[in-house]
Amino acid sequence: MSYGDSRRHALTLLETCLGVGGAETLLVVCDAPHRGVLKPFRDAARAIGLRRLDEHLYVDEDTLRGVLPSYEVVIFCVSDALTLSLGHSDARLQACRSGSRVAFLTQPLESTPPPGEIFKVAKATNTLRDRLRGARKLAINTSSSELVVDVSWRDPVALTSLVTRPGAWGAIPDYAEVALAPIESSPNGSFVVDACVVGLGALKERLTLFFENGRLKLEGGNLVGESLSRMMAREPGLNVLGEVGFGTNRMRREFRGEFDDKKALGSAHLGLGDNHTIGGVNRSSLHLDCLAKMCGLRVDGYQSIFKAYISLDPPYTLRHRQIRLISRLVVGRMWSQTLILPTCSVRGAVKHTPTVGCRRFASSVVEPCSRDMSLRV
Repeated sequence: MSYGDSRRHALTLLETCLGVGGAETLLVVCDAPHRGVLKPFRDAARAIGLRRLDEHLYVDEDTLRGVLPSYEVVIFCVSDALTLSLGHSDARLQACRSGSRVAFLTQPLESTPPPGEIFKVAKATNTLRDRLRGARKLAINTSSSELVVDVSWRDPVALTSLVTRPGAWGAIPDYAEVALAPIESSPNGSFVVDACVVGLGALKERLTLFFENGRLKLEGGNLVGESLSRMMAREPGLNVLGEVGFGTNRMRREFRGEFDDKKALGSAHLGLGDNHTIGGVNRSSLHLDCLAKMCGLRVDGYQSIFKAYISLDPPYTLRHRQIRLISRLVVGRMWSQTLILPTCSVRGAVKHTPTVGCRRFASSVVEPCSRDMSLRV
């Protein structure tokens, strides 16, 4: 990618994702491996006419705590491990409470999609957040396992790449997830991790996490599981289930063993450890995300689907206001889920090929369901 392209993508991030104006101040915090992004951001800020741009080489969280609130916009360009820890840190929380907009760059600049795609992904993410608002119990299915959590009185958080309001935070260029902090003593059941543990790497074989009254119990496991066990022995708060999260980005097609795997549409992850910055009460010096590539979801007993690839050629006019698309997802066994489209036309429908483990949908006109818990893509 040419330098001109890097500068153009940096400009998109500043103008579209962060809504930066000429009278604002910007701080870019980076670690040594990511210093190459400073020049494109510097030139993009100059093109906008930004009043002030400062650069800071990351040292530790304590150094940042008194610095971040003095800037309207803060961009972190750091490793996956630092992104996880700083995203759940008091430094980030205090900056947002003071009105700063905080974003983490989690992919190279050349991965920046067109602004239209950024808005579509953000809209889908906010829709799922609205579906989960007010929910009490979630049942998450991975392979042949099920994990039940109580999320009563815990508001879902939509993390997108549109960080334009004072106090907002998220990840750029196209991150997308909805996260909730469950009642810490409520999780019971099991969850099969088959993608990665962010910060520890990709999995070569599955790792099953068992929860009893919110506490993690590991039985055996692979090398990643052994590393997790050692970390839990050093950090007691790490055995608490602090977060459940669902990816909502339909553009993510592969799993690479990195932070942005969590944004893939249809994936689910469990965050172990600290959750006090997303509405929970558990404090820990660590936060680890354990990711499953595909999951099923029931909300207060109602089946829900938030992974949908629609391949209807427009124009396609429906005689009824609702259709049901029956999908059979491979999650260790075959089972059915539904998606409701409350519209008379499917113009502009997404035309993507299902990912591994998902067959093409067959459609039929049926009577309306009792409750719509689906995500409109």
